[in-house]
Amino acid sequence: MATTTIYLGEGDREPVLDAVIKDAAGSAIDLTGATVQFRYWLKSDADADATVVTCSLTDAANGSVRASWGASDTTTPGLYEGFFRVTFSSGKTMAAPNKAYIELRIRDDR
Repeated sequence: MATTTIYLGEGDREPVLDAVIKDAAGSAIDLTGATVQFRYWLKSDADADATVVTCSLTDAANGSVRASWGASDTTTPGLYEGFFRVTFSSGKTMAAPNKAYIELRIRDDR
């Protein structure tokens, strides 16, 4: 599986992160009633606390979500890795993607 990489400048809030949450077989998951977060951390510090971005469901039945960056989400340049945490209405959770992390590269804009 190829790694997805999102490129942002320091402090950028665009582009947003649009994704389709899929199961291990590659089929979109129905997210109706679920909540989704994008969690990411500095790749060189895997013990660091994750930054959490609450996602909106843009097409729940077809697994589509959007993570919109907040004002402080992209202020520190570096290479990050993360994943989506889905919490279903049953209380069960899953991580997506399940075969790789999503990379987030924040460029230093000095």
